[in-house]
Amino acid sequence: MNKEYIDELKGEVTSAPMIEDNLKERYRIKILGRGEELFYFDKKKNIAVIVEIQVRNGSVFKTSIQRWDDGTRIDDSEKEIILKRIVKYFQCFQKIEAVVR
Repeated sequence: MNKEYIDELKGEVTSAPMIEDNLKERYRIKILGRGEELFYFDKKKNIAVIVEIQVRNGSVFKTSIQRWDDGTRIDDSEKEIILKRIVKYFQCFQKIEAVVR
């Protein structure tokens, strides 16, 4: 995981139709590159993770959710919250059903 790249993503304030910037729950989700990675940023705790996905078929790879950018392990309850939010993101913003693999 490239810490500088994640820090750059954390600092972005760009708004776009395919970026979820949830102000109530204070998190941000953004598809990266060609749709093979997703940036998840917990703004409350100032921690982030890049998740492996395949946007073309709605795949979300649960095993890629391991550690926050600060090096701490992502526990199972945090993973479930992240996955729930990503699935919702796919439904609302990508208009497809996500498949957690």
